Amino acid sequence: MLSSPLCSRKRQEVEGEEARSAYAQSSVRAGSTVFSDAPHSTCRPGTARSCCCQGPLRICFGKCEAAMSATEEPLPLAEPGELRGPMRGLPLAARAACAPPLPQRLLQGLAQRADDVVVVYPRGGAVWTGASLGARAQQLARALVAAGVQPGDSVSLVAGYHAEYAPLFLATLLAGAAWAPLNQGFDDGDFRLLLGIVSPRLVFAPQPTADRLRRLFAALEAEERAEAEAEGGARAEGEPWASPRLIALGDGPDWEDFLRPPEPAPPLPPPPEDPLAAPALVCCSSGTSGLPKGVVLSHFNLAAAVDAIMHEDSAPKLDCTMVITSPGFWVTGTYYTLIAMLMPLKLIYEYGCTERELLGSIDKYKPSILFTSNNFLLATAKAREEAPEHDISSLRTLIPTGAAMSRDAEELVQRVTGCRVQQIYGMTEVGVVLGLTKHNAPHKTGSVGKLCPFVQCKVVDPETELAVGAGQEGELRFKGPGVTKGYLRNPRATAELFDDGGWLRSGDLARFDEDGIFFVTGRIKDTIKYRGVHVSPVEIEGLLERHDAVLESAVVGVLDPSTEDELPRAYVVLRPGAQVTAQELCQVVEDHLAPHKWLRGGVAFVDSLPKTPTGKISRAAIRKRYLENVTIGS
Repeated sequence: MLSSPLCSRKRQEVEGEEARSAYAQSSVRAGSTVFSDAPHSTCRPGTARSCCCQGPLRICFGKCEAAMSATEEPLPLAEPGELRGPMRGLPLAARAACAPPLPQRLLQGLAQRADDVVVVYPRGGAVWTGASLGARAQQLARALVAAGVQPGDSVSLVAGYHAEYAPLFLATLLAGAAWAPLNQGFDDGDFRLLLGIVSPRLVFAPQPTADRLRRLFAALEAEERAEAEAEGGARAEGEPWASPRLIALGDGPDWEDFLRPPEPAPPLPPPPEDPLAAPALVCCSSGTSGLPKGVVLSHFNLAAAVDAIMHEDSAPKLDCTMVITSPGFWVTGTYYTLIAMLMPLKLIYEYGCTERELLGSIDKYKPSILFTSNNFLLATAKAREEAPEHDISSLRTLIPTGAAMSRDAEELVQRVTGCRVQQIYGMTEVGVVLGLTKHNAPHKTGSVGKLCPFVQCKVVDPETELAVGAGQEGELRFKGPGVTKGYLRNPRATAELFDDGGWLRSGDLARFDEDGIFFVTGRIKDTIKYRGVHVSPVEIEGLLERHDAVLESAVVGVLDPSTEDELPRAYVVLRPGAQVTAQELCQVVEDHLAPHKWLRGGVAFVDSLPKTPTGKISRAAIRKRYLENVTIGS
């Protein structure tokens, strides 16, 4: 279970007052709003004409008239070097006592869009209107409760794309559980790790993936029993192993049985008492280093992140049709699914399509926004040059995600499509924090724009831990209501995620100019992104170093300029007198790990690896020493 202690109303009031007081004593940039008065004890949405409860977050934090007319005069920064995005409507105390709980708010949004098409899954054959999606979600929520799902549990969908994604996601929130989507491309080692972290009560998967998971669950059960017997603690006869219940989606007995809950249908649980603490989403991320982790985002984290995207200072406006190719296990896929339930946005979900299929979808659905990974956007632009018969004239804005797009790639895409490329920056741990604002003009090629609403940021020299100014490179660090509280069941990694001041370390290097526009320049974190999927160097290194010929190794990402992908590349020190070829080591990796972890950047043999003063391998020094003249595939 994803248990989290529920705060009492009194504790919420105390914490809310402390947060308001602390914020009132600090100061912010021009254009921000300060909420500093005590909350209305009777304030509810709609009770006051100018109430801030009617703002994006529908949360009351002060005397509404005063809050909405707060000063716009320039004020000093709260901390040296701190930058802030637009703050109007910021949920300072983050006490959602006046707000409709997130699941109910989503149902209200769907009811208001009853006849509108909300989400389309072209290859899943599903078109969900507001009415049909709301009804299906409530049906599935009661089925989840009947299946034993309780508040604090988690529910997983192992698929990048499925017609039941949006209904199952909303149903999980209505049932009081956390949504924990998993990548169907994970290898068995990843699944073993992440299933142990997430511990889902139910796992949904399409039939081929379900068959694979059944075999994995059986192997895990056999291993556990063998270990218990070896330790003299064999299980009692008939005692079941605590594998999650696996439900294969589609026309089969699993799904049909799940959809037949007992009569009368069980009631749904009440909304979470403490939306700040109650987990709503667990997404996988490697963080700044190491193996995959479960990023916990609360109900409030999701509400704040989504409302920032819908904020009056955000752009593009989402009253249109959008084609999105993000997989369901990416946090961006989750965000825009939520937004489609709240705004007049028609979401066309095209995960898994080819470049030509994407061009055909644009031709068919006439979207004004395309949201896709940077490498897939580049590949689609090149395909467009070869297939000019597809009409893409409806497109106005292209939003690449997954990694920063180079200046050359951005210029190529803009030339071929005639559309503006609006780069953004975000991470699972913080949401989208740069680029989705209407104040990015003049557009600067290669930039990721300005800070999004509600975001606090510093650019910090990682050596001195001091904030740097305009034009200087440093690590991006963030605060804000969308920032995770940490990693599930991993307190050590959570502690390492934040600095002493409570700022989240992104592991990415950037600089900002005098206009407040940011440029991502590199990475100090260890993880590699291939086709938008995080790759842990530690896992590949561990496998290589089990080879008899390998003394030590280090894996880093090298950019392939033709695809804008990061390719894993291994630097290997051999044992004295040992011999092995690069191809043999590549084959070892391919035999044991998932395709996105293969050494597509090649293997290089070196005499030694640079180390930090504490004796750890320095990946930054490796990049500086070896990557300047790398030929991809060498």
